[in-house]
Amino acid sequence: MDIDPNSLSHYEFHRQLLLASGIQVDIEYQVAYRIGLRVQQIGHLEVRIGPEELTERATAIFRFLPYSPVVTVVPQAARPKSRRFSYVPLQ
Repeated sequence: MDIDPNSLSHYEFHRQLLLASGIQVDIEYQVAYRIGLRVQQIGHLEVRIGPEELTERATAIFRFLPYSPVVTVVPQAARPKSRRFSYVPLQ
């Protein structure tokens, strides 16, 4: 990628903050000052974050940087269903 080092460190810092709150943001491509971002809610959060808010959080990273982000929101991965095991004593 051709992102300048200051912008890249800014992105990495905010990416880690978002990741800690269950939002994953990845850079898909970068052409001149246009940057493609892929954002997805991850983890097992009780609240589902809407696409508009995910887009806002991803673009906020680049608000004060000279890059124009294009955001793709990926649907949240389905939660695995909990498995309930019943106890059967050995005979």
